[in-house]
Amino acid sequence: MKRRRGVALVSVLWVLAVLSVMSLGFALTVRVHTELTSNGLMKAKAEGLAQTGLEMTFELYYADLAEGKTYNAPDDPWMAYGSEDLEMELEDGTFSIRVMDEAGKLNVNLAGQEELLTLTGDEDLTAAILDWRDADDDASLGGAESFYYEDNEPPYTARNGRLRSIGELALVQGITPEILWGPDEEQYRERLPGETRGLVDLLTVIAIDSNQSSSTGNPRINLNTAGDDEIRDTLSGIIPDQKIEAILDYRGSQSDQGQGQGGVPGGPPGGGIPGDAQIEQAPPEIEVPPSPEPQVPGGDTGEGGASQAFGTTGELVDVPGLEDEDIQAIWDLVTAQSASVIEGRVNVNTAPLEVLASVIDEDIAQDIVDYRDTRGPFPTVAHVLDVDPAIRNEFAGLSNLLTVRSYVFTIEATGKAGPQEIIHRIRTVVDLSGDEPNYLMVCHY
Repeated sequence: MKRRRGVALVSVLWVLAVLSVMSLGFALTVRVHTELTSNGLMKAKAEGLAQTGLEMTFELYYADLAEGKTYNAPDDPWMAYGSEDLEMELEDGTFSIRVMDEAGKLNVNLAGQEELLTLTGDEDLTAAILDWRDADDDASLGGAESFYYEDNEPPYTARNGRLRSIGELALVQGITPEILWGPDEEQYRERLPGETRGLVDLLTVIAIDSNQSSSTGNPRINLNTAGDDEIRDTLSGIIPDQKIEAILDYRGSQSDQGQGQGGVPGGPPGGGIPGDAQIEQAPPEIEVPPSPEPQVPGGDTGEGGASQAFGTTGELVDVPGLEDEDIQAIWDLVTAQSASVIEGRVNVNTAPLEVLASVIDEDIAQDIVDYRDTRGPFPTVAHVLDVDPAIRNEFAGLSNLLTVRSYVFTIEATGKAGPQEIIHRIRTVVDLSGDEPNYLMVCHY
């Protein structure tokens, strides 16, 4: 009898032990699922916060544009800010925004060998990029063409055309993820304002400059094709009448002499961005107004085929009696080209020194950076004339390589939710040249 009772007691103890383990397992499962549900909810909130930041950035950008501001610069309030800066009361979280200006980078599709070499500092890397985008399959010294990539696993061929995204550079010989995107350990850290991690922060395939519209959206007058009365009406009250007449006299004398140039005079050593690549319509994924055929700066001809007086707007410095302040006052109202949009121009306010030095003389680039760091951004390209009087000698060609206005941006919106600050980040490339944002790329992580 005692033995049976002992067996029963042991059995009960085992059952209790099993039930205890099951209860603990069940409790643990419930806890895990509860935490997963909570984390999932916080992740969804973080995504919503990041999206809120994006929408707020667009609102701030268009409000800035509506005020008639002629330029974009790193100190614009929508370029780097957080929900705390706006004193927004958000439930269970915050958001922060970092905006990278695509016009503050070198266009890898238009840059020449010297520009790319100046920026990358690697001859083989430069050769490989040029081989990737050129139309032939003849490899240059240090470069690579399709026959090289066909041995990869999986095999692929060179683009032999324009790169369609900056991420495509990852396929080019010699470009590692670290070279392109920066160190692995930095990828998920929130970006600091003005931070450069890899080639992705120095090169672009998609940046445009509006040519036929001013910063306020009004049509610019073409110094080569507008009638005398149209020029007088547009510039009257902005600069003295005698200086308007000086512009008209200069235009007439230059056209009579047939001195329009076929390229960009005064460009940087080595030719800068090739003249025949300076003005092109934007890639098809960018929505821009219809425009005439792209034309080479200074290569337009007026009615009857006469050469134009102004190869670039910067040639206003050659008009007798026209001072720097006069050129600055009318700069946003005039143009010398007929294309609606121009690719390849670099934003003199947002480009880091290495990008500026890749398209213009290094000493001038350094002077410009020093000036903007101490005096603030340039309201127009013509205001770089204030940096040093010697720039006037180079301004005609220099001006056609630069801009102060941007329309395509990479935006990183970070949402943080809950006490543990669950993070969701949205990285998007967006074209803001129209009335509504045009998303070109969106990545969630």
